[in-house]
Amino acid sequence: FLIVGFLVAGLLVLLPQIGPRWRRRIWFLALCKPFVTVLTGFWGGFVPLAPFVNGTLLGDILFPARAGSTSLTESSASSTVIHVVAYAWMLITLAMLIRVAVRALASRQVAEDHLAKGYLLKPTTIKRLDAKLSVPPQARIIITPEEAGPATLGVFRPAVIIPESLLPWVLRHRDPTPQERDRLCQVLRHELAHIAHRDDLVTLITLVMLSFFWFHPVAHWAYRRVRMNNELCCDEDVVRSGVRPADYVDTLMGIVAGQFSRRGFSLHMIGDSAPVGVLRKRLHYVLRERRELEPRRPWAAYVMVGVMLLALPRFLGLGGLIEVTTVGGEGMLVTQAELHRMGPAHIRAVH
Repeated sequence: FLIVGFLVAGLLVLLPQIGPRWRRRIWFLALCKPFVTVLTGFWGGFVPLAPFVNGTLLGDILFPARAGSTSLTESSASSTVIHVVAYAWMLITLAMLIRVAVRALASRQVAEDHLAKGYLLKPTTIKRLDAKLSVPPQARIIITPEEAGPATLGVFRPAVIIPESLLPWVLRHRDPTPQERDRLCQVLRHELAHIAHRDDLVTLITLVMLSFFWFHPVAHWAYRRVRMNNELCCDEDVVRSGVRPADYVDTLMGIVAGQFSRRGFSLHMIGDSAPVGVLRKRLHYVLRERRELEPRRPWAAYVMVGVMLLALPRFLGLGGLIEVTTVGGEGMLVTQAELHRMGPAHIRAVH
């Protein structure tokens, strides 16, 4: 897992033309790698490559020789340590999964609470603001009187929470100025992009993965990369719609300044966090890097996905190799033909 994480990070540094959409997919696949490997541990492999490269340099790299098995008795000190570590891992994993479930349910309840206090923004009103804005049928735009958001929450019935402070013309009973209308449309377009990309579902899956591998630094690293690239993808959609990058940066800075000037703006939803480093990266990307990171042909991204797939041991699989333990206690991998030639006189156990 560490090797895969540093491999992905190194190649992404060497290939800066890969945009945030592909980066998100690559880091998401990197986070899924150990989970898929464990889940498919009983499979023989999709591509039985091992019999063809057995005994070669490529075979030694892809399928390194396994050390002899060590027997642990129930009373040994090593067995006690392993049991303690295993139970600690299970308890922490269970606690984190419960926390993810609670936050998922809380996100849904938060939307209902804000809807009870505020009101829905009608599709006709959105069309009057910007005819190009497209709201999915299942999505709800909730205007809340509280200082919360802007944010998108909800996996299967998404809701966009917009604070009423972003609609000052409503409070003053007047028509919006072009600048006020443009700022609200930018915010709506960013939040609707989260719904179009199914970011809440991606965040939920990554949190479940992280719950199982909470002890591994690469898992936390990949999770933060996925979250950051979620935001960059939505920012890219806003700028591609024709918004000037400088105007969008002004909107972001105005929203962030308002959030830091008030207390209790956190919605306590899934993945609810916006560290300063993410904001800095977003501003840098919108103003400077966006044009450079847009690949015309994402060939490098396809190479990265291929590397990630080859990093899955069960994708290649052991094929026709069988794990055996010899009479001398040595563990080794043999083919079916080699197993018959060795015979029961040399084999103590077949796994």
